[in-house]
Amino acid sequence: MPAPAPVRAAPTEVPEELRQELWNLIHTGNPIMAIKLVRDRTGLGLKEAHDYIEGMRQNDVTLR
Repeated sequence: MPAPAPVRAAPTEVPEELRQELWNLIHTGNPIMAIKLVRDRTGLGLKEAHDYIEGMRQNDVTLR
């Protein structure tokens, strides 16, 4: 049985350009596209990318 692939931690630094794209997707009601973008650009797994976007959403006072 092959060893499981290592899980990458959430990025600590996201380039400002990517962060802006993520905010735009979140604010226009496209969190799934934001998750996909995080996965494509960072190589994170689905859960880690989802957690990253959820963290952005929870920290955004304009969405409350």
